[in-house]
Amino acid sequence: MIVPAKEFLAQLEKQFLGLHVPIYKFRRAFDENNKVFFDAEGSQSEASLDQLLSRQDLKSFAVFLLIKTNDGNLRVLDVSFSNLGSETLNKFMNRFPNQLKPTLRMSQVAEGSQLVRVIGFSYKE
Repeated sequence: MIVPAKEFLAQLEKQFLGLHVPIYKFRRAFDENNKVFFDAEGSQSEASLDQLLSRQDLKSFAVFLLIKTNDGNLRVLDVSFSNLGSETLNKFMNRFPNQLKPTLRMSQVAEGSQLVRVIGFSYKE
């Protein structure tokens, strides 16, 4: 289901009291099934999302994470990965849990923070 990103992020702030989400970092729409933030409106949202997931010319991919810092506060962290080949956003999202997430967890532990959950994915053109 595609919803306005602002609505999804407002619910996230309600769910995690004390969390401030930097809304300016996110695109306008959010697909709850794929956890993708993207730009599209109205009746073209589904078609735009399908096209986006299979594009091979995206400059980079972003992952938005909810982390607990070493002082116990929650914050949103965005991490970018360059698209060095012709990878699609869909392929990136599929390989993230097994190939990239473990590395992010290790870096979080090293800095004394903890990954709470993956909020979603996005891209740069």
